[in-house]
Formats: sequence, C-alpha cells, structure tokens
Amino acid sequence: YRIHAARFEGTKYFSLMPRPSDLLELAKIESSKAATLARAEEQKRVEDQKTAPEIVKAPEATGLAALIIKPINEGKLVGRTFPFADKKSAMPLGADAEKVNVKVGDKQEAIAWKDVAPLAMFQMATVLLRDDELLGVAAYGYANGLPTEADKLLVRYIGDKKERQPAADGVIAKARGLNGTPTGGFTWDTKRGWEDKPTRDTRLAREEGEKLAKELANAKDTKKMDTVFAKLNEMVHNNAIAAELRESL
Repeated sequence: YRIHAARFEGTKYFSLMPRPSDLLELAKIESSKAATLARAEEQKRVEDQKTAPEIVKAPEATGLAALIIKPINEGKLVGRTFPFADKKSAMPLGADAEKVNVKVGDKQEAIAWKDVAPLAMFQMATVLLRDDELLGVAAYGYANGLPTEADKLLVRYIGDKKERQPAADGVIAKARGLNGTPTGGFTWDTKRGWEDKPTRDTRLAREEGEKLAKELANAKDTKKMDTVFAKLNEMVHNNAIAAELRESL
C-alpha cells in the first residue's frame, strides 16, 4: 500500500491506504451506490417508455394491392371501369395502402381494399401486371372463386412461350391442393380447362373407345370388324389406360 500511496494522494482513498479493511469497506459502499444508481436509471428508462407516445406505423398494402397501387396512381386505369361491387362499376382514380379512390358516375368515393370485389381486383391486376406477376394474379383468382378466369389467364401467360408451362403447372397444382405438379404436367383444353396427364389420357381413351365401338357396330364386313376389334383389344391391354375404363371396353 505504501508503494502505491502516492498515486492516491489528494483523494479520499489516501488516508485509508494503511488500513486495507477500511478501503475494502469503502469499495463495497461505492459498488452498492453504483448498483443503486444503475437500477434507478433502468427504472426511469422503463417509466419513460411507458409514458412515451406510441409510434403508429403507416399501414402497408399487401397482396395484389401492393403491386397495383403505383400504376393506378400513374393513371394507367383512367377510362376503364371495373365491377367493384354488385351493380357498381367504377373507374379507379388513385389509391393508397388502405383504399382505392374511384369514380362512380359523377361522384367519387373511397373503397377499402378489403371491400373490393375479387373480380375487380383480378381484372385490374390483369390489366396492370405483366410476365411472372400474372402467376400471382392467377393464384388469387383460384383462391377467390374465379377458376375460369384464372385458367384463361394462365393460357395467356404461357402463350407461345413453352418454357413458362412449369411455372403455370405449379400454380394449378397448388390451387388443387396437390403436393407438387403431377407427372406430365397439365394440358389446356378449351372445353375442359386444364387437365393433368392421367385425366386427359383417360378421357381421350374413352372417347376413342366410344368411337371404335360405334364403328364396330356399324361395320359391314369382316375385314372392317377385325380392324376395329384389334384397336379395341389393344386399348384393353394398354396398362397406361385406367383399369376401370379398360374393363368397360
């Protein structure tokens, strides 16, 4: 202590240097004071947080609304009307995260996004969005009771770009609750919509079987009958065709 006493000269510790026990006691007291001060500061911080004004975050748009707000505000739907509600066609004028402002006749009104009819939302997004964004629009259509519209939108999305087929297949499979795209994907039929390969193959086989059955019934000579019967027999033994259909043939 004597060696280091000079360093503490002029401080409250200097007189205690020869008495280590007193110096230790003082250290404990000061440590306690520091802990008490820290607790007081923490308590004040907690109290300040409780009384501080709550910061209200601005609402954020979600889903398709988030994608179409900007182009609506750019006037890209001016001159177009959409079925916002039953018997209410309106022209979008502007929008924010909470609502879309529309013109109905000579009047203007605001409609909350949650109150916009699914068909209006679907149609607006179809007009404003492009390329892979249309996959989300189709998914929205399937989820909101617009399967026919969604089907046709995917046909438009694919067009002559066959490389887009897998992405469209994924949307269809998910909408149907499948765990992934079935082998062979889906094929578009103008009368029946999107068909998976087994469904399509079975349908075509059934139609072909019915056609051959009529030909067999109307065959006038043995040669014709043998030809038709051979085709039917080939179908009956084709394991790629559903067993139920093969049995019916």
